[in-house]
Amino acid sequence: MLNKLKQFKDIRQQAKSLQSTLAEETITIKESGVSLTMDGNLAVKSIDIDKDMLTPNKKEKLEKAITKAFEEAMKKIQ
Repeated sequence: MLNKLKQFKDIRQQAKSLQSTLAEETITIKESGVSLTMDGNLAVKSIDIDKDMLTPNKKEKLEKAITKAFEEAMKKIQ
């Protein structure tokens, strides 16, 4: 029983170590005026949008660019 608890504790420590290592890895994707940075834990760290994309008539284009950048970042970080 104690051996199983020790194994569980060791696995948890390894998982935490892996999570910390992944948090240090980042990827930045640039797509149609949008720059998205994501870490290895799949957390979005930043989104930078060019000023010219911040007009009401470019709303749909901006939404598509953010979606595409997020999808690309997910693919590459995995």
